[in-house]
Amino acid sequence: MSRVFVTGMGVVSSLGLGRRAFWDAIVAGRTGFSTIESFETEGMDRSVAGEVKDFRARDFLTAAEARRTGRCAAFSIAAARMAVDDAGIAPEQLEGARTSVILGTTMGEADLIGDLEGTWIHKGLDAINLSKISRYGTTLLPIHLARAFGARGMVQALPAA
Repeated sequence: MSRVFVTGMGVVSSLGLGRRAFWDAIVAGRTGFSTIESFETEGMDRSVAGEVKDFRARDFLTAAEARRTGRCAAFSIAAARMAVDDAGIAPEQLEGARTSVILGTTMGEADLIGDLEGTWIHKGLDAINLSKISRYGTTLLPIHLARAFGARGMVQALPAA
C-alpha cells in the first residue's frame, strides 16, 4: 500500500490567499463568487465567478519571475512557496536532481489565449505578439515551478479536461 504525506499547504483562491484565510472563509460559510472585475463581461451570459482578486505577483515572485510568467504560473509559484514555508522546508533543500515537480492543470495560461485570440480577430494574425505564445502551454507551469525552486528532477504537467 502506498502512502501520501501532506507536509505543507499553499492556497491561492477566490476565498483568500494562504491556508489560514482559505480555511477561515470556509468555516465562516463565505463564498468566493462575486462580480467579475478582471475583464469586461458585457454581452456574456455570466458575470459572476470565483475570481482571485487580492493577488499581487510581486508579493511572492522575484521581478524576473513576474516578467516571464503569466498569472496562472504566478499562482502556482505562490501556492508552492506557501506550501514549502508551511512545511517548514528551507527552499534550498529542494534544489537539485532529487526534487521533481508534477503539476495538474486544466488549461494553463487561459488569459493569454484570450489576448491572442482577441488580437487575431480584431487586428489580424500579423499583429500577434509572438513572445506571448512562448508563455502559453500547460507544460510551462511545472517548468516555471522547477526553475523557481532549482528542482532538476522530473518535471511533468498533468493536463485534465
